[in-house]
Amino acid sequence: MARFPRASGTGPFETEGATWSAGGARASADEPGGDAGGEPSQPVDLPHWTEPPTGESPRVLPDSDPGTGQSDEDDAWRHVSGTTPRFREQPGDWDEVDFAEELTDQTAAVGALGDDTPVDDDAVFAEEVAERRAAPTGRPRRAGAPRRRRRSGTPPARSGPEERDLPTAVATAGVIAVLAIICLLIGRGAVAWFATLVVAVASVELFGALRSHGYSPAVLIGILGSAAMPILAYERGDAAYPLVIVLVVGFTFLWYLAEVVTAEPTVNISVTLLGFGYVGALGGFAGLILTHPDGIGLIWGLALCAIAYDVAAYFIGSAVGKTPLLEHISPNKTIEGLVAGMAASILVGLIVVGRISPWDTGSGLWVGLAVAIAAPIGDLCESLLKRDLGIKDFGSLLPGHGGVIDRFDGILFCLPVVYYLALGLNL
Repeated sequence: MARFPRASGTGPFETEGATWSAGGARASADEPGGDAGGEPSQPVDLPHWTEPPTGESPRVLPDSDPGTGQSDEDDAWRHVSGTTPRFREQPGDWDEVDFAEELTDQTAAVGALGDDTPVDDDAVFAEEVAERRAAPTGRPRRAGAPRRRRRSGTPPARSGPEERDLPTAVATAGVIAVLAIICLLIGRGAVAWFATLVVAVASVELFGALRSHGYSPAVLIGILGSAAMPILAYERGDAAYPLVIVLVVGFTFLWYLAEVVTAEPTVNISVTLLGFGYVGALGGFAGLILTHPDGIGLIWGLALCAIAYDVAAYFIGSAVGKTPLLEHISPNKTIEGLVAGMAASILVGLIVVGRISPWDTGSGLWVGLAVAIAAPIGDLCESLLKRDLGIKDFGSLLPGHGGVIDRFDGILFCLPVVYYLALGLNL
């Protein structure tokens, strides 16, 4: 039978096989005052149950150092996070130390947590173009391979005007000018065939560049449709446009439906129609202009203003150009060169073209202004395609200029503008 202590006592009491102190410590029956397998327990003085509470909180960590209040568990927490656990009741109780790097097992921060400097794709592109210029026979990307996509970012630093073999470029331009003048002197038919030749060669260059960079356009249909547009427009007028467009679109779809080329039809049909629309549809307006009784005079006005723009933009931009126009598309074009080219086109239109039939002073000013707007847009659009394909020029047929499309890119956009300007002015 157990003997219970008195209500006011603090001495030990006994149960079967054990003795309990007033503090709740158990003593072994075999070893009085000690645990069955451990050190002797010490009695703890507790207040009597009739006394008021002291308000003291029990110690959670039993092995604390009485002098410092620290424990082995404190050391364990401090080893992990650098601090001991604590209650947080206010927003200011949260410290950055709680989120120290020791809380993660990653050896290197990656993704959004990383601080690596992002790769400047535009700078990489500039280096690749420089390598291609040094070695133009670079290895083309294999057909069907995924194309590298560039992210938008900070454009590369402008390195100044591009070095150009000026004597060769001038000599090539002189040869082209002589051939064009001969055709203009012969008549409208000769100019139409000259335009057809230019458009055909330009389309060959464009589709060749697309094929070398992994696309599989319907090359034969694109070239035939583009080359047919100027001469048919000259022979049949504006009725040739819907006919050729319908034929090119229909046969392009049939080309992939019959699996003449096994490739992704959506992408390559779009690429085929892009090449036809850019070179064939725009170049075909040369034939429409030549249907005018004074078509030779209209072509003279367009050509003189376009040449004035190119020459002034190049030389003034190279000499004093410092402000990039669209650096991420064409790093060597400057606002100073643009302004100089536009001014030259307007002045030539006003002073020179105004003396050529069917132009007069007023219409000459208008054609100069129209070319001043359309020519730089044509240059930038061609640069946009070259930048996306990662090439410097579309060809090398014209030394000092690149390809045919590189020389006539501005004129391609001027042709429809001048055609509709002539209609609007009732020339």
